[in-house]
Order: sequence, then C-alpha cells, then structure tokens
Amino acid sequence: MKPVSSGRYIAVFANYVLEHVENIRGVSQEIYRVLSPGGLFVATVPNTSAPEFVLARNTPLWLQKLFRRGHGWETEYAYGSIPELLDVFLDSGFRVKEEKCWPYFEGYLSRYPIIGRIGRLCDMAIITCKCKRLMGDVCLSLQKPTLKGKTLLNSGLQLSSLR
Repeated sequence: MKPVSSGRYIAVFANYVLEHVENIRGVSQEIYRVLSPGGLFVATVPNTSAPEFVLARNTPLWLQKLFRRGHGWETEYAYGSIPELLDVFLDSGFRVKEEKCWPYFEGYLSRYPIIGRIGRLCDMAIITCKCKRLMGDVCLSLQKPTLKGKTLLNSGLQLSSLR
C-alpha cells in the first residue's frame, strides 16, 4: 500500500479489527496522523471483559471446534479492556466523542433454540440494569481535535476504512 498523506481523511472506520492488531499504539498514532483536524475515528470492538469474550478466551480449542461444527481458533485480544484501549487512543491525542455498548448473547446463542431464548433474556436483563461491563459489543467514536480557523472539510479529503 502506498503511504498516505498526513491529514488526508475526514473519517476512518474499523469494524472488529483492533482486537487483532499487534501494535495497537502504533495503529492509533497512524490513524491520528492520517485524519484531518476534527476528523472522526469510529471503531466497533469487543468488550473483552464481557462474559462471552471471557468465555471465548478461556474455552479450549477442542471445545470451540465441537460447538462451531469443526471450526475454531485461539482467542486473543490486543487490549485487556475498553478503558485500556481508550487510554491508548487518548495518549495519541484523540478525544472521546461517544461510547455506546450493547449486549449480544442472543446473537451468539441463536443457533441453539432453547439457549438462544435464554440469551435474549440475558440481553434484556443487561440492558435493564445498564451494566456496561456485561455488554459485549462497543462502538467508539473518537475525534482528532480541530485547529482554530480550520474547517473539517478541506479539499481533497477522503473517507477511509481499515480492513
């Protein structure tokens, strides 16, 4: 990939990518570099403290393969918690614009009819209790601070997506 100019993009999006990155600090610095002042970084990530991800991390590979019909993989995360991940991006200069969380037990358990219904009940209970620690899916909106006198939409800026 060709090098990208600094300040080139108004937005960068990463959908369940950051948990797989080896150098999360380097990635945060690079995203900060390519965003224009006022640019937005939106990332969806797993909450590694949520029960489904703790379970995935601690489930033996043979058992994962049994439940996933022969498919399985070692589960590791590039960060220990959402606050730890946010600290990395704050250290790079970002500001937190918004953090949204939601549970997803039902989605993971939906292929098992009875257990799927239990997953739905768990999700409803977690939402009712507003317990963010138990909500497995997180969407972070982080913003690069603006420079005084500069507009967000400078000519030649583009949208970007990490893959």
